[in-house]
Amino acid sequence: MVVAPYGSGKSITATYLLQLTENQHATRGVLAEVAARVTRVSPDLGAFVSQRRQEATHFGLVLGLHGYMRSLPQALKAAALEAMRRVKLGRQARTLYQIPCDEMGQAVTLLQDVHQKVRAAGGDRVLILWDEFGRHLESLLAEGRPSALFDLQLLAEFVQRAEAPPMTLGLRLHQDLLLYASHMPQSVHVDVKILKSE
Repeated sequence: MVVAPYGSGKSITATYLLQLTENQHATRGVLAEVAARVTRVSPDLGAFVSQRRQEATHFGLVLGLHGYMRSLPQALKAAALEAMRRVKLGRQARTLYQIPCDEMGQAVTLLQDVHQKVRAAGGDRVLILWDEFGRHLESLLAEGRPSALFDLQLLAEFVQRAEAPPMTLGLRLHQDLLLYASHMPQSVHVDVKILKSE
């Protein structure tokens, strides 16, 4: 989780991370410019960025989510299809269209399929980056849907178990996770604490 106030650069950093992870040919010039700046701040990170940019075979997949998602399973499916299109895995994604995503168990099945396809294509990582995640929490709580936090727990558990290539779930918020639940029933606090521990 990345917690920082408005205007601190979380979204632009996430955009850069997407470009670096997917490592598309069209972005290599920009990545080279940023690598030079990163090296001045962190030589080790700069070396990693430069090496990744120069290795055309190194690529990953980034599923981008933003703000409130009325249906997290459907949002994950849409993000996966868009990400696979971006990294030229559109043909491999065709079978994903047939997988229903009306509930989280189905979404996990879809993510397992995505993970296998990325591995088969030689990808080295899968990221799920959720910008403005706090808006999602606020909306769930305002609508009286704290049970939907269980979907997030299932997602976090799946990501944690994934190996070769590794998966990462990145959540960006403006305040600590527990502050979103501060005025909610105790059961919500427990759900949020469980999610935070994942």
